[in-house]
Amino acid sequence: MAGESALAVGNCAKTILVVDDEEVMRSLVGEVLDENGFVVLEASSVDQAIEVLGQNPVDIVLTDFTLPRRNGLSLACHIRDSGMSAPVVLMTGNSARELQDQATASGVCAIVQKPFHEDDLVKTLMDALGL
Repeated sequence: MAGESALAVGNCAKTILVVDDEEVMRSLVGEVLDENGFVVLEASSVDQAIEVLGQNPVDIVLTDFTLPRRNGLSLACHIRDSGMSAPVVLMTGNSARELQDQATASGVCAIVQKPFHEDDLVKTLMDALGL
């Protein structure tokens, strides 16, 4: 697949943390990313994501905007404030235009509007990784 060859350029698979409170969405996105050569880690909340980030090296984070208790922007701020270099891509069913300024200020490098096509998602992630 195109994603596999693009990831191969970096000489190793990139690890992605997928954060979404909807198990079906996490699973579907994880499957697509796995098929495209990513090593996929999952979390269902900001707290769980922070725990995963503390235990695993991660190359990129894909997080939903709407999460229980704290949203995806809160996670992006945590990553930025912790000095982690992993780019953060935000998924949202809301208007990306409305979130753009807030997302940029929080350290988000790209927004993916739901529903999205899997090729668009993979391209956005590759761009965020500089591949």
